[in-house]
Amino acid sequence: MSENEPENNGEPENTEHSSLPKSLELTTPRSVAVGRGVGWIVDGFGYFQSAPSSWLAIVGIGLAILLVSASLGTGGQLLLNITQYIWAGGLMLGCKAIYEGRPFVVSYLFEGFKQGQIVKYLILALVASVLSGVIQVLVFGDMSEAFSKASQQSPEALSQLIATEEFRIKFLMLMLAMIPLFMATLFAPVLIAVHRVSVLQAVYLSFMACLHNALPLIIYSGIMIALFILSVIPAFIGLLIFVPVAYASVFCAYKDIFTKPHAVFDHMEV
Repeated sequence: MSENEPENNGEPENTEHSSLPKSLELTTPRSVAVGRGVGWIVDGFGYFQSAPSSWLAIVGIGLAILLVSASLGTGGQLLLNITQYIWAGGLMLGCKAIYEGRPFVVSYLFEGFKQGQIVKYLILALVASVLSGVIQVLVFGDMSEAFSKASQQSPEALSQLIATEEFRIKFLMLMLAMIPLFMATLFAPVLIAVHRVSVLQAVYLSFMACLHNALPLIIYSGIMIALFILSVIPAFIGLLIFVPVAYASVFCAYKDIFTKPHAVFDHMEV
């Protein structure tokens, strides 16, 4: 090899005519470039563009499920909480299909129920819900009861409570306290769906991946929060695109951090 010839290091060349491997081999979480926090969102939009009609149909079905669950009161909310990762796992498998060049169809929304991993998803949801509840009680303390009473009384009473400085400080503390839980569950559904790892391993790998990629994830989270706010302004219409991009961008981030080939060699990504 000449002195001026670039070293390949065994990686495939990133050219339009490269033969790109499509297997997703699980590796130790790697640290990626800070700019990938933006790249995951761009790549996620590419996944949406590959099958917009199916994604929009899934959002519509999801909205119907939310409305039905809301009509069931506490029981409906509980049902959503314990099945949230099952829905997510199915959509991660759908993103995997897009990555592999296979059709993305609406039935992927229900794929998590047919995969044989339901017990893992339920355990993950149960643990996350319990930890979330414990954190809320520890942070809010007596204010949890006051919040519950105010929400039952009137919107005005709830608004007055939210406007207090004590509530805002405790809400900020709650968001900070929730970060480790967010880190542990962000990639857990896709790891369970694609690689069928145990719940404990999925949670550990997800937490370590977030720990090693704090800056890209901070950038990613900040942009996604801004996009969410923008998406709900015009009568929530923007959610039709935001929701698919949110799920697909998590898949792109997982693939970037956990698997080979690296994201730069993905035919869906630039």
